[in-house]
Amino acid sequence: MSFRRSIRTTRLVAALASLVALGWVGYGMATLLDEVAARAAAADYEGARELLATAPSDLQDDPGHALWRQRLAAEPEAAVDLARTQVRDRELTLEHRVQAALDGGSIALARGEIETAWQLLSPLLDVAPDRVPGAMYLLAGQVQHQAGNRHEARQMLASVRPGDPAFLPARTLLGRIGLEAGDNELALRYFESAVRREQAEPGPELLAGAWRALRLLGRDVEARDVARQLLAEHPASLAALEVRELQRRENEEIAAVTDSLDTDAPEVLDEVDPGQYTVQLAAFRDRSLALQFVQRWQVELPDLTIARELDDLGQPLYKVQTGRFVSHAQARTEVARLEREHGLEAFVAGGAGR
Repeated sequence: MSFRRSIRTTRLVAALASLVALGWVGYGMATLLDEVAARAAAADYEGARELLATAPSDLQDDPGHALWRQRLAAEPEAAVDLARTQVRDRELTLEHRVQAALDGGSIALARGEIETAWQLLSPLLDVAPDRVPGAMYLLAGQVQHQAGNRHEARQMLASVRPGDPAFLPARTLLGRIGLEAGDNELALRYFESAVRREQAEPGPELLAGAWRALRLLGRDVEARDVARQLLAEHPASLAALEVRELQRRENEEIAAVTDSLDTDAPEVLDEVDPGQYTVQLAAFRDRSLALQFVQRWQVELPDLTIARELDDLGQPLYKVQTGRFVSHAQARTEVARLEREHGLEAFVAGGAGR
């Protein structure tokens, strides 16, 4: 049974229990639907359909029977139509309508029918938040995100409160949206707050998101620790595959930068001419770290170079520099621009007194 089918079965079994408790389902119908649920959980969908069809005609209008007809519909269109009918029926309990909306909305979203999914969810989203489970807002956020409406998606996802089972996945998606928007600090705060508020073990999607945010923020040591945790705890997850693929691409890019530097710029670059100035952004003992810095910033700063020098103890030092300037004032202007536009700290190097 697929993951999506498993979730839907769990939802509807829970819905059945709620309907029994509320008196919607009589004893005979509850016994029959218990068996229907058991067969569906065992992936015996045909057997579940046949059993459901044996219900007496006077019980087939029962809400529980309608919910399982939706769940077991062979065609997605039929399931969505049944969900729409139940969501609109104000005679049904809120719990029943929510279950129908969640199941039908999930099917519509999986089929790329964004408008249909929203039509199933929106009638129930005006209900007081404490009466609607977080799963509704999570699914609504997924729908709006799929539609490209970031602001609306954030509003829906932010409505999921701590302690709700949907809180962690909602915060994970909020973090992903932050990454898409280029707000890496905000994304990382969402990822970190999800675990801190719930005191739960982070799932693979959350770890992968935190890894990307840390990498984009230049916090490479922390990012490596997160990647190790993800690959150790969730090695077969899609998130782990994503991280491995991104790491592979990054290694190829770094290798390409290395080849380019080795070919186009010798390990020991020409000394800056006396009287010329340059701007230095960083210095590393490890050349691979200097290469990573170049790779990180080469799109915004295409003229970065690495200058190899020896310190007083004869140990190599790799300095990342940019630009050649004839005056100290020109170099200082570039330092100010780098700080203003990119948030980089730098200083003027070179000159006659070098």
